[in-house]
Amino acid sequence: MQEVYRRIHLSSLGCVEDYIATQKSSGLQFLRFEDYSENIEVHYALVLRALEMQRDGLSNISEAYIGKAVYGLNIWIRAALQKQLRWVSIMSSYEQI
Repeated sequence: MQEVYRRIHLSSLGCVEDYIATQKSSGLQFLRFEDYSENIEVHYALVLRALEMQRDGLSNISEAYIGKAVYGLNIWIRAALQKQLRWVSIMSSYEQI
């Protein structure tokens, strides 16, 4: 995960349980979460494929920038394939008293 952290300039990522606990401590009522983790690899692989297909037509973007993007996309794809990432949507509600 160190490559992912370096890519996004963070030292860690939160987990679902921590987000839910933070919401509860802030007065929100947890309702549910939906897990889209199986889509991470698919999403980044499609972005990578689109970039590679259009690479020759991107003459206004430096090859160094494109190379970094390709490298970064591959980091996310590898992490997703290794089940190191989760992509979720957390639903909560706030009732004002």
